Amino acid sequence: MISIIVPVYNSELFLSECLDSIKKQTYKDFEAIIYNDGSTDKSKEICEKIVQEDNRFKYYEQKNQGPGTTRNNALKKASGDYICFVDSDDIVSEYYLERLYDAIVETDADISVCDLTRLSPSSFKILNNTPLILNKEEAITELIQEKKLRNYSYCRLIKKDKIQNITFDTTKNEDVFFSLRLFKNINKTAVIDDKLYFYRINNQSITNQNNFEFEFNVLENYLKCNEILDNEEQIKINKKKIFNYAFRLYDKFYWQQKNNPLLISILREYTSYSDNKKFIFFVKHPQIYKIYKTVQKTYRKIRYKD
Repeated sequence: MISIIVPVYNSELFLSECLDSIKKQTYKDFEAIIYNDGSTDKSKEICEKIVQEDNRFKYYEQKNQGPGTTRNNALKKASGDYICFVDSDDIVSEYYLERLYDAIVETDADISVCDLTRLSPSSFKILNNTPLILNKEEAITELIQEKKLRNYSYCRLIKKDKIQNITFDTTKNEDVFFSLRLFKNINKTAVIDDKLYFYRINNQSITNQNNFEFEFNVLENYLKCNEILDNEEQIKINKKKIFNYAFRLYDKFYWQQKNNPLLISILREYTSYSDNKKFIFFVKHPQIYKIYKTVQKTYRKIRYKD
């Protein structure tokens, strides 16, 4: 049996569509664990309705504690041999479970991974290609580079025994560090190209807010990943990613964070890992960068004054 974990927080606009897509799965042997993280809208009523209609859906609730804690608590309730996650404002193809499960069975993998689309449900694609098999080191490298594997909790089916001793961080961006610890525990990964997951771009979600605190938390999670990497090439790739991400934050939030000592120290420490000479030049010459940003800001005022 597969346990599908659905964390819910104020998702009334999209929740029915999400749960209905789970209900229509061609792979029938599943339980859907809906865990309400203290919603204040009508999410509870929507959850209770589907629980009454289909006994494969189970409902739990708690006071608001954030997505990481919600997923950890839901994992404790899971009784399936396999685990997967679906966010409550997204939907999945009717073949989501079937294709992921078949990939594990066909290849004897510990985890299977599919692709996603941010367009519309009509963009779901079943390609039926032979799964790409990755060993542990290959999978971790792909994850750090965020190519075939990305730092999502969804788009994956995981053997339960590979996830039992791993918990989500309780910070806002809990997926990054969780993903690396998970793949450190995985010996074989099966990757299929099928686009089976529809990610809804919700402007109200935490991940889409123009929020320095959230984005800096992502950076801190990348830094934490260095602590458990033991492959020098992977560490180098991760440090390059850290520098590029840190400079993006420095650029995006310059007027609020130009004197942020931790951000500046990260940029200076990791310059040697970047191949972007322009970024390095600006880090080493902050006064020139200040002039550049001032000119840029003035131009925007003139250009968009109307």
